[in-house]
Amino acid sequence: MPTDNPKQQAILAFKLVEKHSKLIKSETEEIFVINNQLNNFVPLRSTSFKNWLMYMFNQENNSFLEVNALNQTLNQLEALYSFKLTERHSIASRVGHHDNKIYINLNDEEGNKIEISTSGWKVTRNSPLIFQMDNNNSSMPLPKGRNPKDLLRLRHYLGLDEKEFMLVISFLLSVYMPTDKYPVLYFQGGESTAKTFRTKLIKLLLDPSKTTELTIPKSEQNLFAQARGQHLVTFDNVSQISRNQADWLCKLSTTSSFSTRKLFSDLEGVYYSLVRPIVLNSIEELTDKNDLLSRMIYIKLPKLKDLKSSSELMKSLNEETPYILGGLFSILSHALKKFPSSEIKTSSRFIDFIRWITCCEEQLGLPSNYFNTLIQENNEFKVEDAMEKNIFLQLLIEIIEKSPNPLVTTPTQLFNDLKDLYQKKYGEKDFKIIQSIVNLKDKIVRNEKMLNSLGISFSYKRKAIQRTYIFTKD
Repeated sequence: MPTDNPKQQAILAFKLVEKHSKLIKSETEEIFVINNQLNNFVPLRSTSFKNWLMYMFNQENNSFLEVNALNQTLNQLEALYSFKLTERHSIASRVGHHDNKIYINLNDEEGNKIEISTSGWKVTRNSPLIFQMDNNNSSMPLPKGRNPKDLLRLRHYLGLDEKEFMLVISFLLSVYMPTDKYPVLYFQGGESTAKTFRTKLIKLLLDPSKTTELTIPKSEQNLFAQARGQHLVTFDNVSQISRNQADWLCKLSTTSSFSTRKLFSDLEGVYYSLVRPIVLNSIEELTDKNDLLSRMIYIKLPKLKDLKSSSELMKSLNEETPYILGGLFSILSHALKKFPSSEIKTSSRFIDFIRWITCCEEQLGLPSNYFNTLIQENNEFKVEDAMEKNIFLQLLIEIIEKSPNPLVTTPTQLFNDLKDLYQKKYGEKDFKIIQSIVNLKDKIVRNEKMLNSLGISFSYKRKAIQRTYIFTKD
């Protein structure tokens, strides 16, 4: 059969795929492929699969696969297997959960995974989950040892005070936990504070990839695409975050749903859902994004007097990483055992996160309720730090504190009260904090999480054209 005709090439390529590969369908109707040359399932239209198909076609037919033939092959495979495959599979990235077990894909040449259960952890090549990895994902080393306190070896490399270090540990313990809500770890510091190094270290330890210093995309679709191929999402040197970007990060850390189309000509939507732990760092303080701030573990970094060589530190860390991972996995096994029956009193919106890290305290030799207290102190620190820069919130709280409880007011009255207080305190006639009364409610809602943390609730009533704001102190 001639192999220079695109139609004939497509037929040969189609048979080649069916001969050497296994195809499955995901929960989102996407087709994935695996074979002996691909260690993990990859999307049918991924670069990895296209390269494999072109290579195999050349090897078996001594001819190059034309682009038109390649596209025809992919179109036919997608159309056929979209109907042929009835079972839908859940696709995991680096980490997946099944039957009260945690599975971590090491992404090495042997196809090793880590299975963490209530009885411990082990290395296995079998997993009930399907993992999707791409060329950007790097491999993790085989863990060694089972001493939980080996996790604390990290302090030498992170170079943090005890409380700040344990806050980072609380985040590390959460990265693999079975949840639909993750905290956001935030390093804030100026130059020479090693914020980039610390972010990179955490990424390379728990979800290594070839690219670790990413910026926040300017569209929700691009953010989703960036996050989809990794488990731990990191952003470096964030200069500023728009309101939309802050909202997208909030959604991503607490189970986001995303809708898109495969092509602009498609009318049918494709829906995805994912949740990811996030690490970000910046020079500027991002405390004005209150909803995002409420999800953060906030670490303010001092300037380092003695900067060590990052390359030497990473080289030393690579030698200790297997033991650090072995200790971490032993702690997570204990947490899996304790978590179902654990209870805790907390006002945190991330109650499962607090419950989970509390289940890890015994293995680290920490007193009971240590992490809960630590996170509460961090929350109070965030509020104080944010309050210093949020003039609107300062003015609003001062008005609430001086008023009867509850404070019942109208938008017009509150706007005028805020304006008068601002001019009295700062001596400026131009009230720029709020553009107009129309923006007042939105401004309050944006600060509602901060108000709640201070024991103040906000409600809104409307009757005909009359609008009423109610602020109640606990």
